[in-house]
Amino acid sequence: MQLHKKLALERSDYWINISDSYRYFGTDNMIWTSERDGWRHIYIYDLNPSRTQTDNQGEWQVDEIISFDEKNDVLFFTGTKESPLQKHVYTIHLKTGVLKKLSIEPGIHNAVLSPRFDLFVNSHLSL
Repeated sequence: MQLHKKLALERSDYWINISDSYRYFGTDNMIWTSERDGWRHIYIYDLNPSRTQTDNQGEWQVDEIISFDEKNDVLFFTGTKESPLQKHVYTIHLKTGVLKKLSIEPGIHNAVLSPRFDLFVNSHLSL
């Protein structure tokens, strides 16, 4: 009986910025952020064991996973897609890869979501 297995492996000759931004969902999936391509992006792991990446590539970073609506496969997170000097609240639909920005004004945003994921409190610092 195997009690554990390797879910993800990060390697670098120089530095690995380990993140605690991960979530399990369903019975066979894990959301993980990694800087393996030089930018922190979201990766979805099928624990059976193939790996897929959501469509969030590019020269920007995922800052923090805020929450996950498992019923609708929507991940809420903050990131720097607009500018490295700003942090906005985004959603990404894990099945379609559709990315949406929820925060509007320039600046630094953080969010707390309601239990039904239909409302959020936006904490905003203008620049």
